[in-house]
Amino acid sequence: MKPQYVKIPKIYNKLKDAEIEHRTIYISAPVAVGKSVAAKYYLRNKDYLYLSGNESFLAEMLPYDDIWQSAILIDDISWITDSVS
Repeated sequence: MKPQYVKIPKIYNKLKDAEIEHRTIYISAPVAVGKSVAAKYYLRNKDYLYLSGNESFLAEMLPYDDIWQSAILIDDISWITDSVS
């Protein structure tokens, strides 16, 4: 059986408002409750850059001048331990 995402209006509305107002949004909740799935579902029809910190740094990080996507999804942010230069 394929997992099915249930759209929760409050999450959807917060993501939509952040997009409209060009704001950063930080989603915090326990592990495995669907934070990443919710964000990826919202962005599914948009061009976005996915970055993960699960290797203690932002894997796949591009130079700022090479980022063209309108949204950047940073996942596993609590795992990031390297210093930003």
